[in-house]
Amino acid sequence: LMIAPDRKMSFVDAFALADEVLRQTVGCVAELILTTGVINVDFADVTTIFRQSASSETLLAIGTDETPQKAVRKAMESPLLDRSTAGARGVVLNLTGGPAMSLRDVDEAVRYIHGHAHPEVNIIAGLVVQESMAGKVQATLVATDFDESYVPPEEG
Repeated sequence: LMIAPDRKMSFVDAFALADEVLRQTVGCVAELILTTGVINVDFADVTTIFRQSASSETLLAIGTDETPQKAVRKAMESPLLDRSTAGARGVVLNLTGGPAMSLRDVDEAVRYIHGHAHPEVNIIAGLVVQESMAGKVQATLVATDFDESYVPPEEG
């Protein structure tokens, strides 16, 4: 609450903002669990990621683009995030895309996370195919268990 976007935000408004962030996170996690896909993320998967975390800090990111890797990149680099996903040791990834989404595309998205999160990251991935998503992919990431001392390698 102390890092609210407006230093003059009232006490009541700060708690309302915290409630809204929590509501969105719970809603997103519920959608991950309840949506039937080709590869399903279930309650046990989400519980695994949260239980391995030493802190309660959770990052929720959503990105949409034409390929899984681009969607993951957009999610991980969202300007709405207040921190990097670089130190995350636990990630639940759900990709929702059209029927043309290839295995290679999904693999590249998971590899992108491996290259940009903690070296020991545990990624649990789900995959949903929907006709309405033809030509685009939505990546939903829930990241936890951040290693504050981890410094990602420079891209070059």
